[in-house]
Amino acid sequence: MLQLRRVACHSVFKRAGHPSVLPRGPWLGKDTVLVGGHQRGRTVRVDELACLGRVDLAVEWIERIDGFDPVAVFGDVIVLGGEAEIRGFSLSERRVLWHCAAEAWRPGTGGPMIREESSWVEVDPRTGRSRRRLRLPGMPALFEGDLILCASESAIGEFASFDAREGRTLWARDLLMDAQIEGGGLEVCNGTTPGQFVATNHTAGQTMAFSLENGELLWKVGVSVPYYRPLVANGRIPILTLSLRGNDYVLLDERTGGVLVNRHEEGLAGMIHQQTGSMWGASRVVFTSESGHIAAFDLESGELIALERTNSTLWGSTIVDNRLLVPSAMGELLVYEMT
Repeated sequence: MLQLRRVACHSVFKRAGHPSVLPRGPWLGKDTVLVGGHQRGRTVRVDELACLGRVDLAVEWIERIDGFDPVAVFGDVIVLGGEAEIRGFSLSERRVLWHCAAEAWRPGTGGPMIREESSWVEVDPRTGRSRRRLRLPGMPALFEGDLILCASESAIGEFASFDAREGRTLWARDLLMDAQIEGGGLEVCNGTTPGQFVATNHTAGQTMAFSLENGELLWKVGVSVPYYRPLVANGRIPILTLSLRGNDYVLLDERTGGVLVNRHEEGLAGMIHQQTGSMWGASRVVFTSESGHIAAFDLESGELIALERTNSTLWGSTIVDNRLLVPSAMGELLVYEMT
């Protein structure tokens, strides 16, 4: 088995009296890594965002922001949602470029989408100026070219596909009903197979794919994704799921839903509340967890190739310069290499 060797540990968000944070990210920006979090305390809640260089990972600055959610990076600009407003922040200039009121917004492909009454406005991430206005049939959920998948704001499970170029709705369907699933909602994400998207229902323990062009159910398989939003990479969907046996590594074919690997790992006893994985190169996938475990697998075989146990809650991960970056609930950024 390979080893995960910790090469750095940066105290990013530690504050006197409030050492614990809820970590956010990391997100990749231009030549930077962004890590967010907010303090956990009885009366104190301070959101923060740290910017780190991608080579030495030294903390360049920490910005305090009230209630940012969500976060999107567009080249040199990071767009942050706050209390009823959003703002565009320049990573290189380290200043706010623009801000505007927004009751709701979603990250688009070319810029943020802001809701204004019955319309959604796409704005330039650099200037905040309006690019186009669209009357969408719901909340933007994902984008693929000119197609926008929208989720109904009044009925769980109802989605519609909107063609932004032609300005019309292509279809509207109750995807939960089509998949014959009762209870819970659908978490959707982009895939790597053109024309389809992946969805999960944690309540029923189902993973599925739909056509973006007509909404038809392409496949459905009884594999639960405990972290809701799966990793989809290179036509594969690697899942670290929970079964009666414990933790199982399952690999799905994105196009067909076929189960390529279903492997139980005894060494993962006690690993709970897994997070969405990260690809470490083309052949390895790594998962972190709130129980403090870091597990790396061979993508195609499902073999556990490296395992690390920490004493902190871990949320999220990313790979930068062939190193694994993991923010912890102790306000630290852990950096690992595989040897």
